[in-house]
Amino acid sequence: MSTRLDEIVDELYAGAPDAFVTARDAAVRAARQDGDRELAAQVRALRRPSAAASLINKLARSDADPGLVQLADLGARLRQAQSDLSGAEMKALGAERNSLVRVLVDAAVGDTGASGPVRDQVTATLTAAVADPAAERAVCSGRLVTALQYSGLGEVDISAATATALPTSSPTASAASSSTADAALAREIRAARTALERARSRQHAAETARQTAERVARAAAEALDAATASAAKAAEDTAAAQTELAQLLQAAD
Repeated sequence: MSTRLDEIVDELYAGAPDAFVTARDAAVRAARQDGDRELAAQVRALRRPSAAASLINKLARSDADPGLVQLADLGARLRQAQSDLSGAEMKALGAERNSLVRVLVDAAVGDTGASGPVRDQVTATLTAAVADPAAERAVCSGRLVTALQYSGLGEVDISAATATALPTSSPTASAASSSTADAALAREIRAARTALERARSRQHAAETARQTAERVARAAAEALDAATASAAKAAEDTAAAQTELAQLLQAAD
């Protein structure tokens, strides 16, 4: 895609859908006046975005809203949980997805007065973006022309969803990938710290048990020594008493 066409596409899909046709026709005339018939034909072929697609394009082009990066990150984590067959994590991430999609729908619709069906299409499109990386790229391109729908199985059909062909990756996807990698590293660090703390706890418990055993052993040894001394003393006393008794008996005879 030429740089000029790229600029025109961005300008058109950043605007209001009601002004799209007028702005597109003006761009076509300008290209013809410049003698660039190929550019004029390419611009002429650009399709007007639906109301839902226009709202999502506006959201995607908002630098102040990190929501789509969060959505892409969530999608990556949810797909990993599905791959790992982690039911508990899938359930938790599903709830997180529903919450985030609601927030993003509110941000996209705002005070535009969009109808219920349009709001439903925005919801369906953002949900599809979580399910399929290609759908996520379409949403984040800012060049969506129609709403997306995820059936619950397989891939999302994006064959005619965007004004131009999509790149293989997007800045949002890259940011989400980085965010996912950072999150995975953080989980590994937390797990390592937990394992270290548990090992230290076991070591402390073992040391405490060893010290207790040593105290018990010393006490037992001291008690044994005392008992041995007492027994020896008792034996001496018994022998002395027997000797004294024998002497008394002999004297009596």
